[in-house]
Amino acid sequence: MTLLVLSALVVAFCLGIAGVEAGRLISYPPHIRTKRGSYIVEFESHIPKTHVSRFHAMSDVSVDRHFTKVLNGISVSVSKRDFDPSHFAQMDGVKRVWPVRYYYPASTLSAASNSSSLYLHHATGVEKALKELGVDGKGIKIGIVDSGVDYNHPELGGCWKTEGCPWQYGEDFIGDKYNEADAIPIIEPNPTPMDCAGHGTHVSGILAGRGPQVRGVAPGATFGMYRVFSCPINGEGGSSDDILLQGIEAAFEDGHDIINLSLGGGAWSEEPVAVACAQIVQQGVVVVAALGNDGAGGLQTGSAPAIARGVISVGSVDNWNVTSKPGIITSAQGTQKIALSMPGDSKYPFDFDSDTPLEIPAGGEDSIVGCANYTENMSGKIVVVKRGGCTFNEKALYAYTAGAIGVICYNNVAGDMSPAVSNSVPIPFVGISDDDGKHVTDTLAAGKATVKAPKGAREISPSKTGGQISLFSSIGPSAELDMVPLISAPGGNIWSTYPQKLGSYASLSGTSMATPYISGTVALLKQARPDLDVRAITRLLVSNGKPITDPATGLKTTPFMSGAGLVNIYDAIKSRVQFDPP
Repeated sequence: MTLLVLSALVVAFCLGIAGVEAGRLISYPPHIRTKRGSYIVEFESHIPKTHVSRFHAMSDVSVDRHFTKVLNGISVSVSKRDFDPSHFAQMDGVKRVWPVRYYYPASTLSAASNSSSLYLHHATGVEKALKELGVDGKGIKIGIVDSGVDYNHPELGGCWKTEGCPWQYGEDFIGDKYNEADAIPIIEPNPTPMDCAGHGTHVSGILAGRGPQVRGVAPGATFGMYRVFSCPINGEGGSSDDILLQGIEAAFEDGHDIINLSLGGGAWSEEPVAVACAQIVQQGVVVVAALGNDGAGGLQTGSAPAIARGVISVGSVDNWNVTSKPGIITSAQGTQKIALSMPGDSKYPFDFDSDTPLEIPAGGEDSIVGCANYTENMSGKIVVVKRGGCTFNEKALYAYTAGAIGVICYNNVAGDMSPAVSNSVPIPFVGISDDDGKHVTDTLAAGKATVKAPKGAREISPSKTGGQISLFSSIGPSAELDMVPLISAPGGNIWSTYPQKLGSYASLSGTSMATPYISGTVALLKQARPDLDVRAITRLLVSNGKPITDPATGLKTTPFMSGAGLVNIYDAIKSRVQFDPP
């Protein structure tokens, strides 16, 4: 009992619960981005009209949205700058009040592209389940809450809500003009949830891809897309939890068996989106969510809603095969190929059909990593810099300011590197491994060198980290000491569909990519064994996960990194043994 009381006090302290409204008014730490003057209010019981009417009657308050299915509450905005939200918490019938906070897709990493899905599906039992058991997700409905989908893509059906189309559900809740930096972001939903960011289309391909380039895990399922992320503006592509709640509630109302959430931002199971997801699970719907990409931060870096009770939280492993763009380095010593990642921003491809000069910035360590103003003019050159010291965006900006027409950034640790930059810097930015970086820098130390990267060129090679836990994958336990992630799936270097206007295909890394993989396996399991409830599905996935070995130690990775290990859906379908709790 003492431990429970202490835990409650810790939660109250960390979330900023204080005063006579302890447990009712929530204030986030300063580093959490919130939407000024906007709040989510949860009621004690189903929303009485008298409760809502009191908010409508307040002169400085406007009721923006009603939530009736997955959260009993409303979202409101306040015009008075010095308004005290404790006033809401003191009102009769109010259970909790949160500031509206921002969420982001759980993939911020571009990557070298992976090859066909064959080996990837082989390692997870998906290929065997498809071939031997004949399951492909038919009859299962999957709702995806994301940035939209390019439903015209030929590998995603090329249709929207027509007979026989895989896309039968969904809508847009945000539009193309939303900018979280605006005092009052513009929300103008479109007639359909067409994707202009790419994330949602990439997630969709992992689930629904029909080939020949992308083979989804559950291509026979029926899908819905609920667009809650807008077009990236000045590198920002976030949304707010009141908009997320709209999308999640709509997906629930449309009767989906599975809801996929490749997004994150919170850290506690008491936050609004986490509360809603826990409610959905209790009503028999499987919710699968990305744990996050903050593994570099160490323990307890998982995010909501993955940490919500009953939600299947997903970690990422790297893909086994990598299809990279070849860069041909030419010098007095001869020619050498290096493997280039996908560009940090897909709008600026690293296409150089002729030999283009390479240059390392002169100066000290800040110059070598590209984190200071250049002393030389880099016009017409591609600069080579080392990872670290500042953000990829800053490296790109320093290079662009000096006149560079591209950037190659080499890793400062073993393995490949996957940079991501915003569209605010209009030059291509790619990453290479530490080994390739050493070759390039040694070559330049001996004299001049050029690089050529023909448009459309692609080469397949084995990944040095295939099957291992992705370095970016967030680590458990949750802030409330629950076990997360529960299971892992391929999420590093994943080739999938992309909006046709942005190139049709792209490779991304993130737990965002591992999440739809697990959602797809759940669809196969539900099709094969329709009698299973949410808890039984979770138990079977966890009971049949394959532990992952850390090659550096030869030991199994901790469950706080990999959960039960790599998913194996064939074994889960065939298994008649479950372990409880999972």
